[in-house]
Amino acid sequence: ARVETELDWLDDVIADGRPFLAGDKFTRADIAVASLLSPFARPDAMPLYQRMEFPPNLAADLARWQSRPTLQWVANIYTHHRKRSPRSTPR
Repeated sequence: ARVETELDWLDDVIADGRPFLAGDKFTRADIAVASLLSPFARPDAMPLYQRMEFPPNLAADLARWQSRPTLQWVANIYTHHRKRSPRSTPR
């Protein structure tokens, strides 16, 4: 329930369509939030997260949360602001 409360808050913060959390530039705030939530968002830029397995109850939550604006925002941050690392690409 605590995670959903925080996701609700972040959904409200970005509801106005802002691309960044703190102002009009990409900042450490964006990096911190995107980094912390990336295992939940499972962005394509991080193939490792696609292969991770979670306990059934958490996997159900993650599936439900994929449509949340915050997790879509995280995926967008990774798509537009993170370079692909050769070490994170599966072989």
